[in-house]
Amino acid sequence: MITVSLTHFLLLCLVVVAAAAASNNITTDQQALLALKDHIIYDPTNLLAHNWTSNTSVCTWIGITCDVNSHRVAALDISQFNLQGTIPPQLGNLSSLTTLNLSHNKLSGNVPSSIYTMHTLKFLDFTDNQLSGSVSSFVFNMSSIVEIRLTNNRFSGELPKNICNYLPHLKALFLDKNMFHSKIPSALSKCKQLQQLNLQFNNLSGAIPKEIGNLTMLKGISLLCNKLHGEIPHEIANLRNLEALVLGMNNLVGVLPAPIFNMSTLKVLILMDNSLSGSLPSRIDLSLPTVEFLELAHNRFSGTIPSSITNASKLTVLALGENTFSGFIPNTIGNLRSLLRLSLANNYLKSSTSKLSFLSSLANCKKLRFLNLGGNPLDGILPSSIGRTVV
Repeated sequence: MITVSLTHFLLLCLVVVAAAAASNNITTDQQALLALKDHIIYDPTNLLAHNWTSNTSVCTWIGITCDVNSHRVAALDISQFNLQGTIPPQLGNLSSLTTLNLSHNKLSGNVPSSIYTMHTLKFLDFTDNQLSGSVSSFVFNMSSIVEIRLTNNRFSGELPKNICNYLPHLKALFLDKNMFHSKIPSALSKCKQLQQLNLQFNNLSGAIPKEIGNLTMLKGISLLCNKLHGEIPHEIANLRNLEALVLGMNNLVGVLPAPIFNMSTLKVLILMDNSLSGSLPSRIDLSLPTVEFLELAHNRFSGTIPSSITNASKLTVLALGENTFSGFIPNTIGNLRSLLRLSLANNYLKSSTSKLSFLSSLANCKKLRFLNLGGNPLDGILPSSIGRTVV
């Protein structure tokens, strides 16, 4: 006669219940993915049609990664499949999903609100699709999310004012190349862990909120090609980790805040096509020791080009054209041995009459590939070696 202790019986029940729960969970995942498959109207390689079938395990489907312990779907990556169709709300039922990558397809329509409440999700990438609609009223309640990429779609309306209310771990937010309008919400400052913020190529207007200076973890910020106006807030200088500041092609005015030139981590400074004014600091090499890309063209900057700029040995791009700079072009310009592009066009710059002129110094810029000095009252002979390096 076989006897089973109460403890063993309870353990056996737990195993049976757990197995049943796991079976139900994976069935839920399968149904969610099959709903996505049903919403795909064009699958040029037939990858989903031939591979996502109900008689095979979800964990063997192409683009699917399952957790080794729970056997739940942990990642869905069907990027660059050239798929056409829409995103079904059932996709939000993938309750163990950490990565959702549908980028570089041709998906259209609205994104269901259920996607923006997936609590386990860490990486969301819808880049380069044809998704549309307004997300201004959605609650982004994704407590685990680290990165959101909605680049190059057709999203419109205002930026969600509450987007950072429930995103404590968000480090990267890419909403560029859409049709968002209105102001940049000051509540973005609640994303305390944010390191990358890209809102370029939208229709955003108003001033840059000073609260952006509270995002002290920021490494990169791009607001390029919007309709922003007003002055650059001094609070941006609080961003001590900033490596790229891209504010070009807006309607910004005023003098560039002096603290901007004290950001020792800055590698990229792009401010072209605004109405900024003022002069460059005399010791710009000490202020921006790491700068590699300095683009200030099409503004109203004036004064002389400080000779100290030629000590910024990491510069690859120096674009100061279409301003009102005057005086002599530094004779030590050839110190910029890493320079690929130099544009000083349409200013009031002169060449020195000394034996060592900037023209002869340019011969040391062996990597130079683009040179524009037009529209200045220059004289002298361009070294023949320049013609062999500039294309």
